[in-house]
Amino acid sequence: MKRLSTQIRLSIFALLFMLPFILSAQNKLQLIDMETLAENNFKSHNYEAALPYYLKLDSIKPNIQNYIYKAGVCYLSINKNMMAIKFLERCKNFSEPHPPAFNYYLARAYHLQHWLDKAIVHYKDFIYDASGKKNKTLEQLSKRAENEIQLCKNGKELMANPVKLEVVNLGSKINSIYSEYAPVISADETELIFTSTRPNPKDKATSELKDEDVFISTKQKGQWSEPILMSSTINTTTHDASIAVSPDGQTLFLYRFDENIENPVLSSGNLYTSKLKGTTWTISERLNENINSNSWEPSASITEEGNILFFASDKPEGFGGTDLYFSRKLNDGNWDTPISLGETINTPFDDDCPFIHPDGRTLYFSSKGHNSMGGFDIFVSKYDTIHNSWGKPENIGYPISTARDDLHFVISPNARRIYFASIREEGYGNMDIYYANIENKESAKVLLMTGIVTDSLSEIPVEVTIRTKDKNKKEEVSIHTSNSSTGKYTLVLNDGKNYDLIFSSPKFGSHYENVDLTYESEYRELEKNIVLKKRDRNITMQVDDVDSNKTTSAKISIVNVDSGEEIILDEKSVNGGTYFVKLKEGNCYSIEVSKQDYVFASMKINVPTMGEESKDTIIYHLKLQPIKEGTTLLLRNIYFASNAFLPLATSYPELDRLVLFMNQNEKTSIEISAHTDNTGNPEYNLKLSEKRAKAVINYIVEKGIVPTRLKSAGLGNSKPISTGNTEEDKQKNRR
Repeated sequence: MKRLSTQIRLSIFALLFMLPFILSAQNKLQLIDMETLAENNFKSHNYEAALPYYLKLDSIKPNIQNYIYKAGVCYLSINKNMMAIKFLERCKNFSEPHPPAFNYYLARAYHLQHWLDKAIVHYKDFIYDASGKKNKTLEQLSKRAENEIQLCKNGKELMANPVKLEVVNLGSKINSIYSEYAPVISADETELIFTSTRPNPKDKATSELKDEDVFISTKQKGQWSEPILMSSTINTTTHDASIAVSPDGQTLFLYRFDENIENPVLSSGNLYTSKLKGTTWTISERLNENINSNSWEPSASITEEGNILFFASDKPEGFGGTDLYFSRKLNDGNWDTPISLGETINTPFDDDCPFIHPDGRTLYFSSKGHNSMGGFDIFVSKYDTIHNSWGKPENIGYPISTARDDLHFVISPNARRIYFASIREEGYGNMDIYYANIENKESAKVLLMTGIVTDSLSEIPVEVTIRTKDKNKKEEVSIHTSNSSTGKYTLVLNDGKNYDLIFSSPKFGSHYENVDLTYESEYRELEKNIVLKKRDRNITMQVDDVDSNKTTSAKISIVNVDSGEEIILDEKSVNGGTYFVKLKEGNCYSIEVSKQDYVFASMKINVPTMGEESKDTIIYHLKLQPIKEGTTLLLRNIYFASNAFLPLATSYPELDRLVLFMNQNEKTSIEISAHTDNTGNPEYNLKLSEKRAKAVINYIVEKGIVPTRLKSAGLGNSKPISTGNTEEDKQKNRR
């Protein structure tokens, strides 16, 4: 091999000599770029994006405190706590001054790891170092550190007396590298609905993080199935989250972020409901303005009876942060003005995620106040029925409550098994769903009653309305439904009551069951399948002349409101003004009575079940008023659209009855008087009522009635029959 010439050797030597300087310049530019990207992301709190740059910088230029410190803060912010401690503790070795907030973040990392004594030391060190420094950020952190010290002390007490249980992750089928939270469990614990930030599984083309969506999983042979993204009636293009489910499993409560594009300040999170019809969830409907407001309403829970809703809101008049409220359901199905649960429950900090146990007396919720050991802890409060007040909340205890956020607590009807969401070091991602069995806890004194409702002949599942009644007080307690596809029903009944259960169907009438829990002393489960048979009740109808108070014959039309079946009883079937007919128990019927020279009458009846009325025959008295000058007939079922004067199609049956009345009584002339409610301008209402009266007359004339027998009068809101203060009263005045 030939030797290299001197010239070539010198050239190579020169190149090798200059190469470190070239590489050094390139590395310097790369370092500057990485530092810029790292700092920009750190300042904008995008810690997940900043972290890789600080790790790379630390590998290139080790032992730079700024890189190590900020990498530790990034790890802390993305819930990688042990890594945060590893990096922050490296900063202890530097002789140069630490960053001003170093001790706070190190204390916070120890706190989250439950090394509480170490955390207290470093919180105090931070407060000492920050004292006297005129810096708003440090002042705010100092106040926070003082509170965190108290939380650490709370934590030491709770950890000294831990709850004897094992917290178990629901596993990789439910939890992922993304966040899973807000578990909603059916009363029989066979269905799990939850919220996740995982990408939409239908969108295979991207792994981009999506808005939160709602998923469902069912328990099969003791294992949870692969979660399925719920339908578009539940999930939308915005944030959707599961909140709660009614005890019968037929109503799902949802959170949704409603964005106001024109005025973003008015954007807010609101509560919605969706009904399960067979296997399909209906389009979700927003709760009324008494629940939803311009504030943030993130969570809710409903009682077993379905008549009280507990929810969270950050209304400005609250105690601070989110507070807990309750609202009662009105007769029209809407929710009444909410009432705060007061300072016993609410704190100056965030109070959220209420869960009212099916017993109706035990409230669980998450709070950053009370004796929390850090973040949201889970608390329980019992309602004192003697003093009508909530008891002092108690922390449910470690290891359910931790120094991290523990939220969305759900407990089984027997009060022995809990489900909740938490951030824990051993989890699959940011927040996971866990469960735990509480062996030593006294079980709730409730009955979990489940079963299938079927037709006795076809054995096909039947949808029924289930009315629960307090037999002793003769009061209705709740109304539930069975599933129309499966026939499955679920009831949670509280101790201390004797229940009458009425399973009602339009086609089958009703089935009666009695469940006496007056002396119930423990949790119990009862599987009771209901087989429905069609059953008729003997009904007697007696037509009375109002003036003479004597019975008289007439034509009676009886229509089953549920099935549409019609029965006609004419004067040939009368027995001295008394009629006999068989009607299905539990069904609603519309009754119309007509007779020449009398004003026609109408009414609705609900045929009692054998459980409600044990008499073999039920008697109804139908009143008829003779026609004479000045007789008033109130037409209740005439409907108009808002600000419109033409009657809606739903008004035609009532108008046709009026036409029949005119044909039966050819010598009768009538005046149609129309009334409005008190909404709007009185002059406008007067003209609107005149138009409505004339529109009714036009309809009657088109049916063949001579116009000379008719006269119209618009009276506006001059003759109200109710106060008009509520929507129900306004409806009465629109007649």
